[in-house]
Amino acid sequence: MKKKQQKTQLILISIGLLLILLTYFYYPYMNKDKLLEDQFVQEDLDKILDNAQSTTFENVKYEGLTSTMQRFSVKSENAYIL
Repeated sequence: MKKKQQKTQLILISIGLLLILLTYFYYPYMNKDKLLEDQFVQEDLDKILDNAQSTTFENVKYEGLTSTMQRFSVKSENAYIL
């Protein structure tokens, strides 16, 4: 009975260590690819917004009500209308 418990505990510890290693070494590389894609989208957006067809606002604050009558506000340093 003790041998089965030791074997089970060893397997569980191995799985735990594997998950920790994957979390700290593999997962950050997955996020780097997503961040690079987001940077390309941001650069494309900046190119579009540089055109004379856009209007720029600074220090924008929008306040409103939801359908359940709860107040909300949205603040932004820059806003663009294409």
